Amino acid sequence: MNELDLYDAYRLPSAKSAVSPEKKKTKKRKARGFFAFILIMISCVTVFFVANAFSNILAFSTVSLYKARSATAKSFNVFMININNFEKEDDAKKFAAEIKLAGGAGYVMYDLGYNVIASAYLSSTDAQSVLEKVKLTYDTATVKLVEINRCELENIVDDEQEKCVQKALDLFKNTYKSLYDLSVKLDSSQITSADVKIELTALLESASDISASFRNYASKITETSYSLTQAKVNQVVELLNDLVESSLTSMRLSALLKNAQISALMLQNELALLIA
Repeated sequence: MNELDLYDAYRLPSAKSAVSPEKKKTKKRKARGFFAFILIMISCVTVFFVANAFSNILAFSTVSLYKARSATAKSFNVFMININNFEKEDDAKKFAAEIKLAGGAGYVMYDLGYNVIASAYLSSTDAQSVLEKVKLTYDTATVKLVEINRCELENIVDDEQEKCVQKALDLFKNTYKSLYDLSVKLDSSQITSADVKIELTALLESASDISASFRNYASKITETSYSLTQAKVNQVVELLNDLVESSLTSMRLSALLKNAQISALMLQNELALLIA
Protein backbone atom coordinates (compact mmCIF):
# COMPACT_ATOMS: atom_id res chain seq x y z
CA MET A 1 0.00 0.00 0.00
CA ASN A 2 1.61 3.27 -1.10
CA GLU A 3 1.24 6.68 0.41
CA LEU A 4 -1.59 7.52 -1.88
CA ASP A 5 -3.42 4.39 -0.86
CA LEU A 6 -2.89 5.25 2.76
CA TYR A 7 -4.16 8.71 2.09
CA ASP A 8 -7.20 7.44 0.33
CA ALA A 9 -7.78 4.80 2.93
CA TYR A 10 -7.80 7.28 5.76
CA ARG A 11 -9.24 10.24 3.93
CA LEU A 12 -12.66 8.79 3.17
CA PRO A 13 -13.32 7.34 6.60
CA SER A 14 -11.96 10.51 8.09
CA ALA A 15 -14.41 12.58 6.04
CA LYS A 16 -17.39 10.41 7.10
CA SER A 17 -16.53 10.55 10.73
CA ALA A 18 -15.99 14.30 10.67
CA VAL A 19 -19.41 14.75 12.35
CA SER A 20 -19.45 13.44 15.86
CA PRO A 21 -22.36 11.40 17.22
CA GLU A 22 -23.33 14.34 19.45
CA LYS A 23 -23.44 16.67 16.46
CA LYS A 24 -25.51 14.12 14.55
CA LYS A 25 -27.99 14.05 17.41
CA THR A 26 -28.08 17.84 17.48
CA LYS A 27 -28.78 17.96 13.75
CA LYS A 28 -31.52 15.38 14.11
CA ARG A 29 -33.07 17.36 16.97
CA LYS A 30 -32.94 20.52 14.87
CA ALA A 31 -34.49 18.71 11.95
CA ARG A 32 -37.24 17.29 14.15
CA GLY A 33 -37.81 20.75 15.66
CA PHE A 34 -38.00 22.32 12.24
CA PHE A 35 -40.50 19.77 11.01
CA ALA A 36 -42.47 20.14 14.24
CA PHE A 37 -42.51 23.91 13.74
CA ILE A 38 -43.75 23.44 10.18
CA LEU A 39 -46.48 21.08 11.36
CA ILE A 40 -47.56 23.52 14.08
CA MET A 41 -47.73 26.35 11.55
CA ILE A 42 -49.73 24.21 9.14
CA SER A 43 -52.08 23.25 11.98
CA CYS A 44 -52.53 26.88 13.05
CA VAL A 45 -53.25 28.00 9.50
CA THR A 46 -55.69 25.12 9.06
CA VAL A 47 -57.47 25.91 12.32
CA PHE A 48 -57.63 29.59 11.35
CA PHE A 49 -59.23 28.90 7.99
CA VAL A 50 -61.62 26.31 9.42
CA ALA A 51 -62.66 28.67 12.23
CA ASN A 52 -63.05 31.53 9.81
CA ALA A 53 -65.13 29.42 7.45
CA PHE A 54 -67.28 28.17 10.33
CA SER A 55 -67.74 31.74 11.55
CA ASN A 56 -68.83 32.81 8.08
CA ILE A 57 -71.30 29.95 7.93
CA LEU A 58 -72.76 30.94 11.29
CA ALA A 59 -72.95 34.56 10.26
CA PHE A 60 -74.63 33.62 7.00
CA SER A 61 -77.06 31.36 8.82
CA THR A 62 -77.85 34.09 11.34
CA VAL A 63 -78.49 36.62 8.59
CA SER A 64 -80.61 34.17 6.67
CA LEU A 65 -82.57 33.33 9.80
CA TYR A 66 -82.97 36.99 10.60
CA LYS A 67 -84.35 37.78 7.17
CA ALA A 68 -86.62 34.77 7.03
CA ARG A 69 -88.50 35.24 10.31
CA SER A 70 -91.82 37.05 10.36
CA ALA A 71 -95.17 37.10 12.15
CA THR A 72 -98.52 37.18 10.40
CA ALA A 73 -102.14 37.96 11.16
CA LYS A 74 -103.90 35.70 8.66
CA SER A 75 -106.71 36.83 6.40
CA PHE A 76 -110.21 35.47 7.00
CA ASN A 77 -113.84 36.12 6.07
CA VAL A 78 -116.51 37.67 8.26
CA PHE A 79 -120.24 37.46 7.59
CA MET A 80 -122.02 40.63 8.64
CA ILE A 81 -125.73 41.28 9.01
CA ASN A 82 -126.26 44.41 6.92
CA ILE A 83 -129.62 45.91 7.90
CA ASN A 84 -129.83 48.66 5.30
CA ASN A 85 -127.85 50.87 2.92
CA PHE A 86 -127.94 54.66 2.66
CA GLU A 87 -126.55 57.21 0.24
CA LYS A 88 -126.01 59.82 2.94
CA GLU A 89 -123.90 59.25 6.04
CA ASP A 90 -126.22 61.26 8.29
CA ASP A 91 -129.19 59.04 7.36
CA ALA A 92 -127.09 55.96 8.08
CA LYS A 93 -126.06 57.30 11.50
CA LYS A 94 -129.66 58.06 12.48
CA PHE A 95 -130.74 54.55 11.54
CA ALA A 96 -127.66 53.09 13.28
CA ALA A 97 -128.76 54.79 16.52
CA GLU A 98 -132.10 52.92 16.30
CA ILE A 99 -130.29 49.62 15.77
CA LYS A 100 -128.13 50.28 18.85
CA LEU A 101 -131.23 50.88 20.97
CA ALA A 102 -132.49 47.47 19.83
CA GLY A 103 -129.22 45.82 20.96
CA GLY A 104 -127.48 45.67 17.58
CA ALA A 105 -124.02 46.98 16.71
CA GLY A 106 -125.23 49.93 14.67
CA TYR A 107 -121.82 50.00 12.99
CA VAL A 108 -121.69 52.26 9.91
CA MET A 109 -119.39 50.96 7.18
CA TYR A 110 -118.83 52.59 3.82
CA ASP A 111 -118.88 50.34 0.75
CA LEU A 112 -120.48 51.97 -2.31
CA GLY A 113 -122.85 53.54 0.16
CA TYR A 114 -123.25 53.60 3.92
CA ASN A 115 -124.09 50.18 5.36
CA VAL A 116 -125.58 49.80 8.83
CA ILE A 117 -124.31 46.57 10.39
CA ALA A 118 -126.10 44.79 13.24
CA SER A 119 -123.61 42.00 13.96
CA ALA A 120 -120.73 39.96 12.52
CA TYR A 121 -119.97 36.22 12.49
CA LEU A 122 -117.07 33.99 11.51
CA SER A 123 -119.53 31.31 10.39
CA SER A 124 -121.79 31.79 7.39
CA THR A 125 -124.23 29.31 8.97
CA ASP A 126 -124.56 31.46 12.08
CA ALA A 127 -125.05 34.56 9.95
CA GLN A 128 -127.80 32.94 7.87
CA SER A 129 -129.58 31.75 11.01
CA VAL A 130 -129.56 35.26 12.50
CA LEU A 131 -130.57 36.80 9.17
CA GLU A 132 -133.80 34.76 9.10
CA LYS A 133 -134.83 36.27 12.44
CA VAL A 134 -133.72 39.80 11.58
CA LYS A 135 -135.66 39.80 8.28
CA LEU A 136 -138.88 39.42 10.27
CA THR A 137 -138.35 43.02 11.37
CA TYR A 138 -136.05 44.40 8.66
CA ASP A 139 -136.81 42.89 5.27
CA THR A 140 -133.91 44.84 3.74
CA ALA A 141 -131.37 42.87 5.76
CA THR A 142 -128.73 40.81 3.95
CA VAL A 143 -125.55 38.91 4.76
CA LYS A 144 -122.52 40.93 3.69
CA LEU A 145 -119.23 39.10 3.16
CA VAL A 146 -116.23 41.11 4.34
CA GLU A 147 -112.62 39.95 4.04
CA ILE A 148 -110.27 40.82 6.88
CA ASN A 149 -106.89 41.23 5.24
CA ARG A 150 -103.54 39.71 6.11
CA CYS A 151 -100.91 41.67 8.07
CA GLU A 152 -97.23 40.72 8.25
CA LEU A 153 -94.27 42.10 10.17
CA GLU A 154 -90.73 41.05 9.24
CA ASN A 155 -87.16 41.27 10.59
CA ILE A 156 -87.82 39.30 13.76
CA VAL A 157 -84.59 38.24 15.46
CA ASP A 158 -85.53 35.67 18.10
CA ASP A 159 -88.28 33.48 19.56
CA GLU A 160 -89.20 35.95 22.28
CA GLN A 161 -89.72 38.78 19.83
CA GLU A 162 -91.65 36.52 17.46
CA LYS A 163 -94.02 35.53 20.25
CA CYS A 164 -94.51 39.16 21.28
CA VAL A 165 -95.18 40.39 17.73
CA GLN A 166 -97.53 37.50 17.00
CA LYS A 167 -99.61 38.30 20.08
CA ALA A 168 -99.92 41.91 18.94
CA LEU A 169 -101.08 40.89 15.46
CA ASP A 170 -103.53 38.33 16.88
CA LEU A 171 -105.05 40.92 19.22
CA PHE A 172 -107.57 42.16 16.65
CA LYS A 173 -109.22 38.81 15.97
CA ASN A 174 -108.88 37.57 19.55
CA THR A 175 -110.55 40.72 20.85
CA TYR A 176 -113.42 40.16 18.43
CA LYS A 177 -113.84 36.57 19.59
CA SER A 178 -113.75 37.50 23.29
CA LEU A 179 -116.29 40.30 22.85
CA TYR A 180 -118.49 38.06 20.72
CA ASP A 181 -118.60 35.42 23.45
CA LEU A 182 -119.49 38.05 26.04
CA SER A 183 -122.29 39.52 23.94
CA VAL A 184 -123.81 36.07 23.33
CA LYS A 185 -123.74 35.29 27.05
CA LEU A 186 -125.21 38.68 27.90
CA ASP A 187 -127.99 38.38 25.30
CA SER A 188 -128.89 34.90 26.54
CA SER A 189 -128.86 36.05 30.21
CA GLN A 190 -126.02 33.68 31.12
CA ILE A 191 -124.16 36.60 32.72
CA THR A 192 -125.03 40.06 34.03
CA SER A 193 -123.67 43.48 33.09
CA ALA A 194 -121.54 43.39 36.24
CA ASP A 195 -120.02 40.07 35.14
CA VAL A 196 -119.29 41.55 31.74
CA LYS A 197 -117.45 44.46 33.34
CA ILE A 198 -115.23 42.03 35.25
CA GLU A 199 -114.44 40.10 32.08
CA LEU A 200 -113.77 43.31 30.18
CA THR A 201 -111.35 44.48 32.86
CA ALA A 202 -109.36 41.26 32.48
CA LEU A 203 -109.33 41.66 28.68
CA LEU A 204 -108.16 45.25 29.06
CA GLU A 205 -105.28 44.23 31.34
CA SER A 206 -104.19 41.50 28.93
CA ALA A 207 -104.36 43.82 25.90
CA SER A 208 -102.41 46.49 27.80
CA ASP A 209 -99.66 43.98 28.61
CA ILE A 210 -99.47 42.90 24.96
CA SER A 211 -99.29 46.53 23.86
CA ALA A 212 -96.54 47.35 26.39
CA SER A 213 -94.45 44.32 25.39
CA PHE A 214 -94.79 45.13 21.71
CA ARG A 215 -93.82 48.76 22.37
CA ASN A 216 -90.48 47.60 23.82
CA TYR A 217 -89.57 46.03 20.48
CA ALA A 218 -91.23 48.60 18.22
CA SER A 219 -89.28 51.43 19.88
CA LYS A 220 -86.00 49.79 18.83
CA ILE A 221 -86.99 49.20 15.21
CA THR A 222 -87.01 52.03 12.69
CA GLU A 223 -89.44 50.34 10.30
CA THR A 224 -92.68 52.28 9.86
CA SER A 225 -94.74 49.08 9.89
CA TYR A 226 -93.94 48.55 13.57
CA SER A 227 -94.99 52.04 14.63
CA LEU A 228 -98.20 51.75 12.59
CA THR A 229 -98.97 48.42 14.23
CA GLN A 230 -98.35 49.92 17.66
CA ALA A 231 -100.87 52.67 16.90
CA LYS A 232 -103.57 50.17 15.93
CA VAL A 233 -102.85 47.95 18.95
CA ASN A 234 -103.25 51.05 21.13
CA GLN A 235 -106.67 51.64 19.55
CA VAL A 236 -107.76 48.14 20.60
CA VAL A 237 -106.70 48.99 24.16
CA GLU A 238 -108.67 52.26 23.99
CA LEU A 239 -111.67 50.34 22.66
CA LEU A 240 -111.62 47.99 25.64
CA ASN A 241 -111.00 50.85 28.06
CA ASP A 242 -114.12 52.66 26.80
CA LEU A 243 -116.17 49.50 27.35
CA VAL A 244 -114.87 49.08 30.89
CA GLU A 245 -115.72 52.67 31.76
CA SER A 246 -119.27 52.42 30.40
CA SER A 247 -122.07 52.06 32.97
CA LEU A 248 -125.06 51.34 30.80
CA THR A 249 -128.00 48.92 30.76
CA SER A 250 -127.60 45.36 29.49
CA MET A 251 -129.19 46.12 26.12
CA ARG A 252 -127.03 49.16 25.54
CA LEU A 253 -123.93 47.29 26.71
CA SER A 254 -124.78 44.47 24.31
CA ALA A 255 -124.88 46.97 21.46
CA LEU A 256 -121.51 48.41 22.51
CA LEU A 257 -119.99 44.94 22.63
CA LYS A 258 -121.19 44.17 19.09
CA ASN A 259 -119.98 47.52 17.81
CA ALA A 260 -116.56 47.01 19.41
CA GLN A 261 -116.32 43.52 17.89
CA ILE A 262 -116.59 44.93 14.39
CA SER A 263 -114.31 47.86 15.23
CA ALA A 264 -111.56 45.46 16.33
CA LEU A 265 -111.79 43.54 13.06
CA MET A 266 -111.77 46.69 10.95
CA LEU A 267 -108.63 47.89 12.76
CA GLN A 268 -106.81 44.89 11.29
CA ASN A 269 -108.04 45.87 7.83
CA GLU A 270 -106.87 49.44 8.39
CA LEU A 271 -103.44 48.18 9.45
CA ALA A 272 -103.21 45.84 6.44
CA LEU A 273 -103.86 48.81 4.16
CA LEU A 274 -101.23 50.95 5.89
CA ILE A 275 -98.39 48.41 5.86
CA ALA A 276 -99.13 46.82 2.47
